[in-house]
Amino acid sequence: MYRCGIFIRMRTKIIKTIKYIISGGTAAVVDLSFLALFVDVFKINYLISAIFAFLIAFSVSFLLQKFWTFQDKGMEGVHKQASIYFIVSATNLGINTLLMYDCR
Repeated sequence: MYRCGIFIRMRTKIIKTIKYIISGGTAAVVDLSFLALFVDVFKINYLISAIFAFLIAFSVSFLLQKFWTFQDKGMEGVHKQASIYFIVSATNLGINTLLMYDCR
């Protein structure tokens, strides 16, 4: 019986990890797609387009992670969760942007 529990927990973690990767990949595709749409089709400045694309992808990522990956259906505290998630995402975006910045 004990082994069965270990395999069930491992399977659950593997499924959650796969969902996490799919959610993140989906958000990345959404980000790049909207960036291309805003820049190439609507001819919006690439920096402004990047901000809009990030905000849309953030929303997709948060919703997929909360409701699909982690199956957290509760709405209590969702604003706080979204705020914390946004701060982490925006910090990562800032760090990535600084690391990619060309000082020439």
